Amino acid sequence: MTISYLIFGRKNGLNLRASGVLPGWRKFFHGIGLGVVVVISAYGLVFVLDYFFKTDFRWWVIAVKAFTPDKIGIALMLRPLFGIYFLANSVAINAFNRFSIRGKEWINTALLAFFNALGPLVLVVAQYTTFFVTGDTIDGVPGIFSIWLFPVVVILAATAVLTRKIYRETNNPYIAGFINAAIVTLIAATNTLTAA
Repeated sequence: MTISYLIFGRKNGLNLRASGVLPGWRKFFHGIGLGVVVVISAYGLVFVLDYFFKTDFRWWVIAVKAFTPDKIGIALMLRPLFGIYFLANSVAINAFNRFSIRGKEWINTALLAFFNALGPLVLVVAQYTTFFVTGDTIDGVPGIFSIWLFPVVVILAATAVLTRKIYRETNNPYIAGFINAAIVTLIAATNTLTAA
């Protein structure tokens, strides 16, 4: 992003303050506070509905569920890495890839969602194509890895859309980045594959 800004953005009038990349410390911390409230409220609902109704918020291969306290340590360990990724991803999507095609911003959002999920999608397609053609998986890539990528494809596409919607309302890319990082961290840490 820095290289893009120095080579292209600055010459083409990209203003880091106007785009929200440099919102000021007060707005930055307000955004993080809002993100904390949203994540705690969302997972609060998950816990309440799980306690009273045993509601299961599983959609295909993505599980948003109540968790035991031992998962908090795992989440805290994973949070910095997810934080770096999703904050940078939100800034890149909103400040450096903001344009409209034929005057329609939804096309930009759809393209961003597609390209955000393209990396893992290519791996899934390559694995299943190889298996279909040869009957074997790609050497060195066990078949389960492809299955584990299904939620990643969905999550990356969905977070791109969520990021754009929140940014349009707030002009602050850090709010969605924080929310996405926290929720995806909790989804990953509370997955059945994690152990304390």
